This record gives sequence, C-alpha cells and structure tokens, in this order.
Amino acid sequence: MSVREEQEEAVCYTPEEMGRIIAQAQGMWRVLFATAAETGARAGELYGLEVADVDFVRNIVHVRRSVWEGQRQSTKSRNANRAIDVQPSLVAMLKIISTDAKKVGIPSKEWKTAPQQQRAS
Repeated sequence: MSVREEQEEAVCYTPEEMGRIIAQAQGMWRVLFATAAETGARAGELYGLEVADVDFVRNIVHVRRSVWEGQRQSTKSRNANRAIDVQPSLVAMLKIISTDAKKVGIPSKEWKTAPQQQRAS
C-alpha cells in the first residue's frame, strides 16, 4: 500500500468505541453519532435527513438526499438512495428529538445547517 493510499484510508471505529462516543455525547450530537453509527450514512446524508425520512412504525431510516455547503441536493448516486433498518432504540431517540426539532435541530430542516454552523463558530 502506498503512502497516499494509507492517508486516504478512512478511520473506522469499533462498535465498542462508537458506543463510548455515543454514551458521552449530548443533545443533537448524541443523536447524530448514533444515527451515523447505525446507518453508515455519509455526513451530508445525515444533514439531509428530515422527520419524514424516518418510519417510526417499521424502524426504517430513508436516505433520500444530501446537503453540501448548506444546499440540499440529491445523493451521490441513484444507489445511494436507500432504506435502512435500524434498532428501535434509535427510532425512539429520533422520535423524541423530532417532537422538539426546533430546539434540538435533529432531524428536521434545521438539522441540515445546525452542525455546520456550530463547526464554523
């Protein structure tokens, strides 16, 4: 493997590491990290999630769009649109957040910009 290939290799956390990260995170960050870990969605796909993308009855998260530089767009490819089975515990977390989306910002239209705004400050 070349040096460039080593540099481009993504960092992957073990399930135990992700569990610790999620357990220590608070508020919208906890939901964001839990959703990322459970779905494997890209950052832009996570920011593009809306309440309507969560099937609270069947425990499914639908990835239908992405956000790049604050702008809503389609996913990277047709195959990137997908329905992901998730654990009931994540759906419960998303349900709680969705009832107070304006305060917390996830998952709602406000979610798309909340993490980016905080990162810039």
